[in-house]
Amino acid sequence: MFSKITSRRSYRRKRFLQRNQLLQGSACMGVAALLMVSGTAARADSVKWDVAANGVWDNTSNWLDTTTNTTPYAPSTNDDVLNNSAFNITFQTGNVTVHSFNSSGTGNFNVTGGSLTVTNGFTVNGSVNVNAGTLSGASPASSTFQVNGSFSLTGGGTLENMDILAGTGGNPLTFDNNGNNTVSNVTFDTGLTVNMATGSQTRVNSNGGLTVNGVVNIGEPANIFVNADQ
Repeated sequence: MFSKITSRRSYRRKRFLQRNQLLQGSACMGVAALLMVSGTAARADSVKWDVAANGVWDNTSNWLDTTTNTTPYAPSTNDDVLNNSAFNITFQTGNVTVHSFNSSGTGNFNVTGGSLTVTNGFTVNGSVNVNAGTLSGASPASSTFQVNGSFSLTGGGTLENMDILAGTGGNPLTFDNNGNNTVSNVTFDTGLTVNMATGSQTRVNSNGGLTVNGVVNIGEPANIFVNADQ
């Protein structure tokens, strides 16, 4: 009788240990699966301009995610965005953040509305015009922006959180006189020339500021205002 009870207890203990091992194995598999899902979400995809024509950023048919071969596609936070063509891109609406933007072709880039944030580097070989929209780097740390063609701020455009490098073409950054332009947490780097046109209006947000390491030419008359902290 005693030997039978002992045998049953041993059997139950063995079954208990087997169940624990199965549960632990399932938990590990669940954690591994969660890590795999998280890793996929954080992956940086390469996204390129995929039409042989000028167009607007918010038309998803213009983009191809080359990592997943997906189109239509809307560039987002972790994406490295490329334009290797001679065609122009216009950002006109929305509030979008991407990891980087590199335009190695001759195509130009225009911002006419909305807000585009580029957190890890912006390089354009063509021209850039920011008109009545916002072009921004990462906040609070600034991102590097380099434009090798002409670079202009017009029509009430805004530049934020960026260190503007001198372009290889030697072109100045121009503030035109057809709107109240705004800069915040911006550095004009060594070697960069900035021309503020006669009659131009530029507002500097004091909570971000403006650092000038290059040369600024101010037309006469031209106005620079400092906005108080909000």
